[in-house]
Amino acid sequence: MGAVSHSGGGADSLLWLCYTVATATRRERLWIASSAEMGGSNHAVTLVTAVVVDAVGSDPDCPLLPKRLTPVALDHGIWLGSSSRDLTRSLGTPSHVAAPWNVYDFLSKVAGNGKCDGGYDRINWLDAKLNGRAVIEISAGQVTSC
Repeated sequence: MGAVSHSGGGADSLLWLCYTVATATRRERLWIASSAEMGGSNHAVTLVTAVVVDAVGSDPDCPLLPKRLTPVALDHGIWLGSSSRDLTRSLGTPSHVAAPWNVYDFLSKVAGNGKCDGGYDRINWLDAKLNGRAVIEISAGQVTSC
């Protein structure tokens, strides 16, 4: 459901779906995106971004996410409305703090399938913007490379 949008070209090319999420307490905008370069030819998801928005309705470019696909959350239950304590409990100490942002970075080596000598690099990140007590914006992604 929804239409794939596109911007940029070459290494800056980005494809995404946008949804409006209606909860009992707030409205959220959710973008599910793929870097055309890092997402490969199958456009694997490389980035998920969500933000608390004022009480706006959906529009054709950002339709309501079907109720059957809610609630939305990342692994460990982290999502909009999570507290800084929830972040620390699930993700540990932030890699970097620049208020109002908490940044978590992770890099690992993953056994290759013969295409990458010594395996490939997996880079994960999660950036959470807090309004002092709760996450109001979150962006999480993953890419891999040789």
